[in-house]
Amino acid sequence: MFLGSNVFLWCGWTVWPAVAVVGIIIRAKFFLGITLVGCVQVGDNFFRLCTNFLVLVHSLSTHFLLKHCSRTIFV
Repeated sequence: MFLGSNVFLWCGWTVWPAVAVVGIIIRAKFFLGITLVGCVQVGDNFFRLCTNFLVLVHSLSTHFLLKHCSRTIFV
């Protein structure tokens, strides 16, 4: 129980704020990408590709962290 509590606190104080900050950055970049549509086509396509990649990485990392933290806490 003590180990589970420590892991829960670690996930709560280090992982989730980091995930939240990354999510905010990704949303800001996505919004800027929509705002800048059509200004420079090559740059816009590259920006969208990077944004999609960041969204994918964020989704996978969130899924992994949820799975890992919940398994560590509840098992």
